[in-house]
Amino acid sequence: MCPMYSSRFGYALSNGTVGVYERMSRYWRIKSKNLAMSIHAFDLNSDGVCELITGWSNGKVDARSDRTGEVIFKDNFSSSIAGVVEGDYRMDGKTQLICCSIDGEVRGYLPSSQETAGTLMDTSVEQELVRELSQKKQNLLLELKNYQENSKQAELRPQVSEPDGQMGVIPANTQLQTALSVTLGSETQAAHVELSISTSNDTIIRAILIFAEGIFEGESHVVHPSAQHLTGRIRVPISPPKDVPVDLHIKAFVGYKSSVQFHVFELTRQLPRFSMYVLSNPATAPEPVSHVTFTINERVQRVSVACCT
Repeated sequence: MCPMYSSRFGYALSNGTVGVYERMSRYWRIKSKNLAMSIHAFDLNSDGVCELITGWSNGKVDARSDRTGEVIFKDNFSSSIAGVVEGDYRMDGKTQLICCSIDGEVRGYLPSSQETAGTLMDTSVEQELVRELSQKKQNLLLELKNYQENSKQAELRPQVSEPDGQMGVIPANTQLQTALSVTLGSETQAAHVELSISTSNDTIIRAILIFAEGIFEGESHVVHPSAQHLTGRIRVPISPPKDVPVDLHIKAFVGYKSSVQFHVFELTRQLPRFSMYVLSNPATAPEPVSHVTFTINERVQRVSVACCT
């Protein structure tokens, strides 16, 4: 955690989440596959408000607006960031943002002037775009290579019983479906929200990873059924501690029982604010035996709205 100003503070979690809170209200958050190694509050664009500076495990440094989380500056080191601080490094009376990598590389950044604050991203956006496109190219080439190898193996082994299951090939129309329901509980199990995750055909789910803030210990939950209980549907009980909406980031490994390679499906499902509440049945509810009478000088419509809220 790091203080921003007033009652606002920035935070980073071990699962790659970074964000800003104003007292109990969350302004924004982002999730990354990389880990935040260091965070610091620094006014990099000279607008009088500190941005949240984050140094990442992949060597990236970014500055995000405290209000929206929008990236206003990026830079990249060749190794993981070790620390982010500020100081008058050149002893000229000007405070700099100082970033250091685990390889010992140190870079300093002076706050931009008011005239150049709007073009702060221009110096690095082109470099960042090239880097992202190169990474996408490598991922696509690797995916193409895997498909080619699987195709060759399928040609050499046409006798596979399940349709190319061992090679990781699944039907192109395979979808991952989710559903939420409330379970009132029993003597052996407390009431909870049940998240049902299933496939749209005869494929099975080998494992599920769920990332959610404030619900699971460590912010994540893994379901890994044994080989004897593999099915195309997995039910996960969820007990939210507070009545707040939460995004469930789900990753599922899908294939066949004989598969040694699995497809990864990713989706996000929101857990509603009052997901633990269900409508009661008026027929089973006891009628009240007492009452109160009072006068309200308001229109009926306004009274109805107030009762509903």
